[in-house]
Amino acid sequence: MSYQENIWAERLALRGYQVRVFCPETRLGDRRPDRYEIQGVETRGIPNRLLYAESEVGSLVLRMNPHIILWFGPPQRFGDSLTKLTSDITAPVVVFMGQNRRMQAFDWRMKGLRFSQRMKAQAYRFIRGPVIGRAMALADLTIANTAETPEILSLYAQSPDDLSRVLPTPLGFDPDAFGYHASRRVRIRQEFKFKEAAVVALLSSRFAPEKAASIQLILDAFSAAAKRNDNLHLLVAGLDGGVISAQFRKDVAAHPNGHRIHCTAFAQRARLGDLYHGADIAVFARPSISCQEALGTGAYGLFSDDGSMDWLLKSEMSGLTFKAGSREHLTEALLMASDRLQTGDAIAARENRAQRSEWLNYDHIIDSVLSHLCRSVPRLSNSVPER
Repeated sequence: MSYQENIWAERLALRGYQVRVFCPETRLGDRRPDRYEIQGVETRGIPNRLLYAESEVGSLVLRMNPHIILWFGPPQRFGDSLTKLTSDITAPVVVFMGQNRRMQAFDWRMKGLRFSQRMKAQAYRFIRGPVIGRAMALADLTIANTAETPEILSLYAQSPDDLSRVLPTPLGFDPDAFGYHASRRVRIRQEFKFKEAAVVALLSSRFAPEKAASIQLILDAFSAAAKRNDNLHLLVAGLDGGVISAQFRKDVAAHPNGHRIHCTAFAQRARLGDLYHGADIAVFARPSISCQEALGTGAYGLFSDDGSMDWLLKSEMSGLTFKAGSREHLTEALLMASDRLQTGDAIAARENRAQRSEWLNYDHIIDSVLSHLCRSVPRLSNSVPER
């Protein structure tokens, strides 16, 4: 799993922390990680809406007498019982939020919203908003995972002081799975028999109904760009046994450049890291954990300018953005990126991009967050293990 809570747990355990993860019993499954403990908690609620009512997490956490409490995803309401025990909490608390406008509308007062969007924003405000406000009031530090998140959080904060403790910090990549290694790139390019001149664009996604539009957008843009660049290929990661995947395979079978579209099944982190090494351009039309992971392997980013991903590209050396939802803009961006990658020393350029993306390495992100926390909570300094 590449969700940030899993990576944080793994990397903190490697630093010498004793880590225990609490999660809803319904999401525990058969996970038995080697490096840290995981404990399921009984909940009520609506799991398919990611809403979990619980009454035990707070007391279970305090029983551990922890040095730090990390709370991921307060909008799911799992962990809200912590906010009822504020006077008993002595450890610093960090909460993690990732709201972005691709999820839904949040401010029901915005102009141009449909009635259904206003109702959804109001429902979020009344069902999830209160726990977001309580979590921010409790937190010594609130991590905002997209550039848009702080503004959205302002709708639910209980006071301006709560907003002063918000730290914009992107998701990152696991360096063990997605750190750049030249030998991995050579191996995967040989596996797919890519010629030296081939420029490979990556489409990595869950093939779920809510992803169908962005998957189609990337395929359509590739189709247009492939007519103008004979060296352009598309590497597709994430196909499964579902309806969206079945339709995609049919489209590829009938595609005039289908021999340049290379499809692979859903893969775990190590295999994904290999695939990302094999690609030159990572194309993402909506927010995804994989954006940062692909950048970690040195791929050139091509991201939608929707406000959630473009802040990851600090210069055109690392990547380009395209107009959200625009096939024409994405087609031209693909061709422009392809031209750039076919000039100069490709190996040195890839190594340079990987180095530019090191700020997204989770070890760097954890260092940054803990350093910020130590400055704001001085008593914590002596309890943070060195790397």
